[in-house]
Amino acid sequence: MQTKLMVAALRCRASGYDILASYNRFIRAKRGEITAANDRLKAHFRAASRSSGERDYDRYTTSLANHYGGARTNPNSCAEAENLAQNAASGGSLIAVAAHDVSSPKLPSGRCGREPVLLASD
Repeated sequence: MQTKLMVAALRCRASGYDILASYNRFIRAKRGEITAANDRLKAHFRAASRSSGERDYDRYTTSLANHYGGARTNPNSCAEAENLAQNAASGGSLIAVAAHDVSSPKLPSGRCGREPVLLASD
């Protein structure tokens, strides 16, 4: 969800619809949850491949941003992104908001669990 909103904020701003304030409120309000979710995602990729996990994570996040970057940008899509950012900032858990408002991207190595995957070296 963070990637989707970040890309939308950039696309919208470039098109003259500035939703950056809502995006920044979302980041400030949910920084801990965003960091925890990102840590779980990184752990998922490291667990899938110790040798290429970080590179695979980088490829995945880049492809996700590219996917969202290809979306249409218009007043309606920007308003939807702004509403999502506002709901996420003021709502309950990000997992609940994302489950309702964001499609679940496919991971190349399967679904990422909700609990962190710890490696022996962690």
